[in-house]
Amino acid sequence: MQLRIFAALLLSFGLQGQGIVTIPTNGTTDTATSCSGIFVDGGGLNGNYGNYNNGYLIIDPPGTSPVSLTFSSFSTASSSDYIYVWDGVGTSGSFIGYYYGSSLPNGGSAISSTSGALTVRFYSNYTSTSSGFVCSWATSGTTAPTANFTTTSTSISYNTPLQFVNTSQNAGSYAWDFGDGSTSTDQYPVHSYTSSGTKTVTLVATNCYSSDTTTMNITVGNAPNGSLSNDSVVLNIPCGTAASQSLTIANATSAGNLTLSTELIDTNYIFKADFEDGSLETFTSSSTSVTLSNTSNVTNTGNGALMMSGYYNNSQTVNASFPNAQPSRASYATKVNSGQGGSGYTWFSGDQNASISYSPFGYSYWYTSSLRLVYRSSNGYTTTHYEYTTANEFVNIEYDNIDWTSKTFDIIIDGVTIATGAQFYYNLNSGVNGIHGYQYSNSYVHYLDDIEVQGGNAVSITQNPTSATVAGGNNVVMNFTVDATGLYAGSYFLELALTSNDTALDGMKIPVIVNVTGNGVWESNYSSCFNISGYSGAITHDTLKLWNSGCDTLRVTNVNGTSNRLTVANTSFNIAPEDTAYVPYSWAAAAAGTYNDSILFQEQDSTYAHCISATVQDAASIGLDSSVFNISYTGCPDSLVVPFWLYNDGQQTLNWGTSPIGMSITEDFESGTMNTSLWSYFGTGANIQSSTYGCGSINGSYSLHFYGGTRYAATVALNLTNGGTVSFEMDQGNCDNAESSEGIYLQYSTNGYTWYNIQYFYTYSSMTATATLPAAAMTSSTQLRLYQQSYSGSSYDAWIVDDFEVDAGLGMNLAFSPDTGNTAVADSELVNIIIYTDSLQQGLHTFQGYINSNDPVDSTVYLTVNLTLDGESETYVDRGTCLDLDTIVKNSSIVDSVLVENLGCDSLYFNTLTTSNTFITAVNATSQMYVGDSAWVVVTINPTATGAINDTVYISTSDTVWPVCYTGYVAEAPAAWVDTAPLTLSTQNCGDSVNFTFNLGNTAANTNLNWSASSNPVLNVVVVNQNVYPSLLSNLQNYLGTVSNISVKTVTSISAMVSELAWADVVLFPPITNSSNSSDYTAVQSDMEDWIEDGGKMIVMGSTEVGNILAMNWISGYYYGNYTGYTHYVNSTYSTHPYIQGVSTSFVTQSAALDAYIYNTGLIYLVYNTYYRQALSYLPMGDGEFIYYGFNFNSVYSEITTMMDNILETTLANKDQGPNWIRMQPNSGTTAGGDTTTVSGTAYSDSLTAGTHELTITITTNDPTNPSFSIPVTFNVNGLGETAVESACTNWDSVYQNMDHIEDVPFYNVGCDTLTLTGTATGTTVFTAGSPSLSIAPGDTGYIPVTLNSSTLGSVSDQLSIYTNADTITHCLSGVIVGASDISVSPSSISVTVNKCNSFTTVPYTITNNGSAALSYGVSVAEVYDSSSTQNWLYPAPNYSNTQVHTFNNIIDSDTLFYDIILNGEYSATNNYFYLYANGSYIQTLYDNNVANYTNDTISGFITGTQLTNIINNGYLTIQLYSYNYTYTAGQTCTVEVRQKDPVTWASPVGLTTGSVAAGNSVTKSLLVTVSNLAVGTYNTSVLFETNDPQDPLYQVPMTVNVVSEPDMVLATNAVNYGNVYNTTPVLDSILVTNDGCTDLSISNVVANNAHFVPSWTSKVIAAGASAWLDVTFTATTATQQTGILTITNNDSIQYVNLAANVIFAPDADYQYQVQNACNGEVSFINESTNGSQYFWAFGDGTFSAAVNPTHNYTKPGTYQVMLVTSNAGGSDTLYKNVALNDILYVASEFPDTVQAGTAVQFIDSSMYANSWQWYFGDGGNATSPNPQHTYANKGTYIVTLLVTNSAGCSGSDNNAVVVTSGIGLDENLAIDLALYPNPTQGFIEVQTTAEVLRMELYSPAGQLVFEGPFDTRLDLRSYPAGTYQLVFRGDEFVVRRSVGIIH
Repeated sequence: MQLRIFAALLLSFGLQGQGIVTIPTNGTTDTATSCSGIFVDGGGLNGNYGNYNNGYLIIDPPGTSPVSLTFSSFSTASSSDYIYVWDGVGTSGSFIGYYYGSSLPNGGSAISSTSGALTVRFYSNYTSTSSGFVCSWATSGTTAPTANFTTTSTSISYNTPLQFVNTSQNAGSYAWDFGDGSTSTDQYPVHSYTSSGTKTVTLVATNCYSSDTTTMNITVGNAPNGSLSNDSVVLNIPCGTAASQSLTIANATSAGNLTLSTELIDTNYIFKADFEDGSLETFTSSSTSVTLSNTSNVTNTGNGALMMSGYYNNSQTVNASFPNAQPSRASYATKVNSGQGGSGYTWFSGDQNASISYSPFGYSYWYTSSLRLVYRSSNGYTTTHYEYTTANEFVNIEYDNIDWTSKTFDIIIDGVTIATGAQFYYNLNSGVNGIHGYQYSNSYVHYLDDIEVQGGNAVSITQNPTSATVAGGNNVVMNFTVDATGLYAGSYFLELALTSNDTALDGMKIPVIVNVTGNGVWESNYSSCFNISGYSGAITHDTLKLWNSGCDTLRVTNVNGTSNRLTVANTSFNIAPEDTAYVPYSWAAAAAGTYNDSILFQEQDSTYAHCISATVQDAASIGLDSSVFNISYTGCPDSLVVPFWLYNDGQQTLNWGTSPIGMSITEDFESGTMNTSLWSYFGTGANIQSSTYGCGSINGSYSLHFYGGTRYAATVALNLTNGGTVSFEMDQGNCDNAESSEGIYLQYSTNGYTWYNIQYFYTYSSMTATATLPAAAMTSSTQLRLYQQSYSGSSYDAWIVDDFEVDAGLGMNLAFSPDTGNTAVADSELVNIIIYTDSLQQGLHTFQGYINSNDPVDSTVYLTVNLTLDGESETYVDRGTCLDLDTIVKNSSIVDSVLVENLGCDSLYFNTLTTSNTFITAVNATSQMYVGDSAWVVVTINPTATGAINDTVYISTSDTVWPVCYTGYVAEAPAAWVDTAPLTLSTQNCGDSVNFTFNLGNTAANTNLNWSASSNPVLNVVVVNQNVYPSLLSNLQNYLGTVSNISVKTVTSISAMVSELAWADVVLFPPITNSSNSSDYTAVQSDMEDWIEDGGKMIVMGSTEVGNILAMNWISGYYYGNYTGYTHYVNSTYSTHPYIQGVSTSFVTQSAALDAYIYNTGLIYLVYNTYYRQALSYLPMGDGEFIYYGFNFNSVYSEITTMMDNILETTLANKDQGPNWIRMQPNSGTTAGGDTTTVSGTAYSDSLTAGTHELTITITTNDPTNPSFSIPVTFNVNGLGETAVESACTNWDSVYQNMDHIEDVPFYNVGCDTLTLTGTATGTTVFTAGSPSLSIAPGDTGYIPVTLNSSTLGSVSDQLSIYTNADTITHCLSGVIVGASDISVSPSSISVTVNKCNSFTTVPYTITNNGSAALSYGVSVAEVYDSSSTQNWLYPAPNYSNTQVHTFNNIIDSDTLFYDIILNGEYSATNNYFYLYANGSYIQTLYDNNVANYTNDTISGFITGTQLTNIINNGYLTIQLYSYNYTYTAGQTCTVEVRQKDPVTWASPVGLTTGSVAAGNSVTKSLLVTVSNLAVGTYNTSVLFETNDPQDPLYQVPMTVNVVSEPDMVLATNAVNYGNVYNTTPVLDSILVTNDGCTDLSISNVVANNAHFVPSWTSKVIAAGASAWLDVTFTATTATQQTGILTITNNDSIQYVNLAANVIFAPDADYQYQVQNACNGEVSFINESTNGSQYFWAFGDGTFSAAVNPTHNYTKPGTYQVMLVTSNAGGSDTLYKNVALNDILYVASEFPDTVQAGTAVQFIDSSMYANSWQWYFGDGGNATSPNPQHTYANKGTYIVTLLVTNSAGCSGSDNNAVVVTSGIGLDENLAIDLALYPNPTQGFIEVQTTAEVLRMELYSPAGQLVFEGPFDTRLDLRSYPAGTYQLVFRGDEFVVRRSVGIIH
């Protein structure tokens, strides 16, 4: 590495000023064009290159001299990492070699090319890397360049592009000076001159050795002066035809050439909808929930707009279609009503898919008062633009400059451009074909107006010419022709865009108007009358398809039928050209016969008739004696039969069939009252309200509202045996919206009081709720219920419900017998309806079916059966034999449960239950059983004497008495005793076991004691005896003494209670007195909250002072009062809850046993007086519960003890059992009378922690007097903790250097006692360990924070030592330190001054990466606001004085304001919440996130829209926080942080806004500052860099922009070079002086320091924005180089202009010529030029010469323009002269080279200007005509010679050969019947023959073959010139020739 750096330093000293090039690493190619330089690998000078590097560098300096490479350092890691070198540009050149390893390539010597370029590639694979290479390149050519160029012309028109052709040799770079102040570095530039005169063009060609200069003069003509014959072009044309019109453009006399080019731009509307005609235009929708109308009340412009009310989704859009096109512009205006959510979605559809995500441009939608426009920005990112409105006014959206090639467009909103170059949202679209919209609420309204789709190519128009050059005094006529085929009637508008060198015409757009006239033409799908063959009374339905094949719209104003047999739906409509209309109609005749009718469609210009021809005959006719049957029945039949008669009153046989109808139960609430046939009851908060009252409605005028008290609606019992679905509409409505936990449950019940959830429904707006009935709900008596369980209060969280429907499939209960039939004319038939009733209960049941028949009038007849069933109950007991009890003991208690079922169809009621013996009692669990229900009868047997059992229980019901009998024997009872002394056991160490024994016995002789032993957990109960009523505490303790398996500790202080929490399962607070204080309880609120959430249960008993306990900040209930003696109710919603099992559904409290209700909306109440007076409530918290038990035990009775029993037993049953550490042997047995049994046991501690553990041993016996015994067992486990850690090292992976990186290292307590951390240590300073104060329970985990911070890159490791009170253990640590990026930006602050009139400037800045890893960055310019405020809470709550006000001044203008509310203190997630207001407006309610107490708890949010607008207008923000349900504790704080970012519009990055910088590198970029919209003044903002620099993720550079108004002198050039001056004539050049400033520019002096240069003026005042020409005249006196400096003094800044002129006397071209031989064109040229050294001749016939005095031979007569260019070092001169040569004789002839013997051959003279001819055909024949024919008799090769002479007496000859073949094998004289007519012909000729002709040939009068092809009987000869032609017909055995004359 040191060697590499040293080599780089050497290179840098030797190659100062050269850049260092990094070879690409990502597969791309870079090119270097400097003459020398350095390139390195991707790791740079100091780093290693990476894996997978691959890149190319082409080194191509100017010129063709060889290039050499020299490597100064080189190291690649493996034989797979190579440098490759090729000779030339690219890898197609010669391969020089490849290099790898650590040796310098080519031994350190140079690697050279043979060409002027080298190509280098570097590649690395996936294995290791190395330091790479440093290489320099150089070229040292010795060949100087030669500068030279030509142009397409040296004399050009004004403002006309001139192409310069660079013909320089050995050069690589070029500098052009065009002589008018303009320059270029292109190799082949194009330039236009905007000033007349002679311009000297200078080219400097340069290579790496030297440079060369050459010049040329260009003459620029005068400026043109064009004018138009008229200001528009109008073409009037009938549709389907063509028409033409012209436009004349003239150029004034003496003006320069006028150049013109034109483009026709189509500006027609592809689609336009302004709704001004009151129609919907072409908008439709398939949704039935939307109403479309034309409104004049809400419009964007004019008197009409489209109004869309209601629901229409993405698959049922409101839309209008138009032909697929590629418009250049599309726009629309959109608006919604205020207060709507997401609505008014609108988009243009593309040709790929009509849905919103496939739109080419994106889409818009509304949310409240802001319009959101979604599009894809120019960089391809999906972007949303927010357009805020004041009162939901119309917003005009325009997509403009649509480019269908690049797939880009601009976006303009209300005239303001918000995006340019936006990319297509879906770029596969090649056209647009419609506009669509949707919204998801029936209450929303959306408006559209002024929809325009414009551009494309609607009109087919041709123009000739499209461009022209018009000399001065001339004009050009441009003709326009329009083909109106396919165009509709109307006016079409185009623009003719002119491009011209005349600045007055350039850019002009001339209107081109095409007026197409025409009419609509009727067409239909019937070419003749529609024929009907049917029956009398039958209705025939048909749809007539009409379309318009004309070019104007058919506007139908009236539709009539010629008789009342016709019914037509449409009365008026329009049919656009090529469009279609469908007209439904029906026709029916009452009697048989033949009919002819018509439908007449009348429009303004025509009437169209659609005729109908009908033949009608008589038909069958169905009749019923009734279609509705009302029947009643008493009993429970399996089925019922309902008969009816079916009649045929028609004239044909009646064919019929039947079917049942599945029924649905529906409710739309439109009656305004509860429908008692469906609904059983509503809660107090469920009401049917109209749309004008309450929270609104969904459909129709009425809906069901959930608003107010209890919110549920339950149906009557329904027969749902066939299952089905339930659906209803739900909406948040106009009242307070419900949260996500406050939705609606759909429930079912089969007994009327136990409800089960089917499904939960919630939506933020509206939805259709649908659920399938579960199997358990498919009974014949099922109720359904809609239930909102949670809501914040009676006026909050409302819902609207509508269109409730149950699809119950009831039609399955109906059938027909017979179900089909054929009934003769005038006959009848008896049909039975069979109703299956076995699953029905009593009540009204409706069934439906229908009959289909061939009756054309009543093809379907519906029947209804209303069955009123008066049902009966039916008792059934599944007990067919007596129950044998075997042997039981005296005084024992045996319980039996008997299941009783109701198999009838009415409710079953229990009567009195009786028994045959008094020791047997029976009790029924319920008094009523519904249909299909069952109930238990509990039979208790308590025998008091020994002997046999043979007794009966009589179950008496409303329909029978059912006996249940019992048998068995009663024996004498044993007398059990057990040694119940408590057992206390102890261990020495963890894992020890301890043995124990206890005795039991039976003292009753002649009896057997059956016993079993088990160990059970104990419920640990702490009773808090502080400030309690002694008598009530005594009653409570007496009660607790009766409860099994509990261990009770009574503590006398709250602090003592806290110390017992680790032991306690339940903490019970008895009723407290007025000596209590709330602070006693709030002091432990955090302890209690944590304990409950870890699984504890806290029970608070009621008292008048209970509010002191309820002051804990996580309890939100309040004392409500003492309501002793009131009726209490069990909440039926929670009837299955274990706490209220066995409690009567209602009871009255006794003698002040209830002291206090609480009121709370957060607790779940189980027992209540009213819903806000709660006597038993609970709140789940984490794994535990808070229970409010409002009863005080002043009087103890069954209801309150049952509830407390249930609470304690449920808690014990749900307690984590933990390990059962007792094993007993034996654990059951039989002990005879007088015997004793010893039971042995062992207590195991291997699964227990150190400490005391308790269980109870329970012995259960058959002794009725002592059925169970309990032995308390206390197990003291002794032992220590033990430390364990993970075996794998804690690994930090890859982390940044010089930064803290913290990991929590876990350690575990695997012992049985608490483990205390006493200290930690590490072996190095790289890792540092914290030593927190930790005590770790057995089985728990502790964490040690370890910090890694290293400045050295690479791997690091260490050992962590952990010291505890039990042991010491070590753990290994490891990590990898990697480099980080480190950003700096220069300058560190930006200050720039911009002259306002300059509009903009660019500001450079440099990003430097000082780190050791690549820097990624993103740049933006924005004003930033970032502030915070911290305050303490002051007052306890509930108290609205407990308020914090945080004020933030200098709020900036931004789209969004972000805030963080950071709470730190003791807060409750359950009961603390805060109201947030901004500047007095409510924002939201905040809830604690339940972070641990006294840690930062951050709640984030943002403010936008009108709320933020109001804040910005105020200039400040006040954040007000109201704490609700909160008690003050010292040190509790609230911090508010506010952030804004407002991107400025006047400054932005230039180019890409993101990028990366390699480690140690820099990149220079620029900012664009635009001040055109800024006032004079100072503006401050920040340049923001979002980076991956871990220290500076958001790096800010302050920027100050000073906008000033000053003069600003700008010179068009700072150097004037007069070039070569060839004489002493003064030469003038000009400098354009422009004032780009804002105030007058005052120039006080202009002076040159060389007298040869004289300015035209020395002082001048130039107004802001104006300019003036400063002419400087140079006068040469001697041939030398003249230079000078022109100084311009002014009130801006002194500026200087360098002046130069090279005086050289130019050459003068001249010559004479002499014709040496007029016949052969020999001309000699005599050069008379002066000052010439080189000569160039162009002879005008395409030949050239460089001789001084050349001689040239011309081959053809004519006048030739001969050019002589005479040049020297000072320039060149050109002279043109015309040479006339009219006597040259040019000889040539034409004839076929191969002919057939016997065939006439045409010979043609092609000579020029001959007047005599002599042909010699080579076979002895000759001719003297210019174009003779000749026939060769024999085959052979003949030389044909033509001798010609012209009028000057010149003669010459031409010789060519002709080959004559024999044609043997074909009979050319065969006579066949072949005739041609007409002959001669003007075009077509017919051929008649019976011969088998295969092919034809046509020869011209000159004998040339002009056509050849297969035989055809008709030939088209129209395209051939007039003359006599030969037609040759060829068959297999013949050839026939015919002469054909063509005339025109």
